[in-house]
Amino acid sequence: HGKTFSCHRNVLAAISPYFRSMFTSGLTESTQKEVRIVGVEAESMDLVLNYAYTSRVILTEANVQALFTAASIFQIPSIQDQCAQYMISHLDPQNSIGVFIFADHYGHQELGDRSKEYIRKKFLCVTKEQEFLQLTKDQLISILDSDDLNVDREEHVYESIIRWFEHEQNEREVH
Repeated sequence: HGKTFSCHRNVLAAISPYFRSMFTSGLTESTQKEVRIVGVEAESMDLVLNYAYTSRVILTEANVQALFTAASIFQIPSIQDQCAQYMISHLDPQNSIGVFIFADHYGHQELGDRSKEYIRKKFLCVTKEQEFLQLTKDQLISILDSDDLNVDREEHVYESIIRWFEHEQNEREVH
């Protein structure tokens, strides 16, 4: 049920330590004609291969996170950084929390910092979004723990914490 791609091993090995190791370390894949890649969407694999041959990648809102994930698996920081810059330049109140959670999951410092900065700047708008309720306790604290939080009244912060807490109250009572 997967898609088959044709490419040169040396081209992939040149851009990715993951593939370099796969093809040169004596793993069974190094002698196989076809290699099965698990956990990467076909469109993302196509974009990675295109990048391997052209050094260009076409990013869209629909493909950027899946491509970032593939680049993370394949250890291609140049693609990860392009994806991060795309997400940073497209931050808005609706997606900023999701981008922040995504950056936290992958440990991408710049993406995490820039999305957190955006959230702090647009705090009142962002906290009205459903994604705000998906933050972990530590993520919420990291956002609130700043003098840069753009609120005109502390009551807004209090109300957002109460809303967050009440969302999954049984699980959050420990906090």
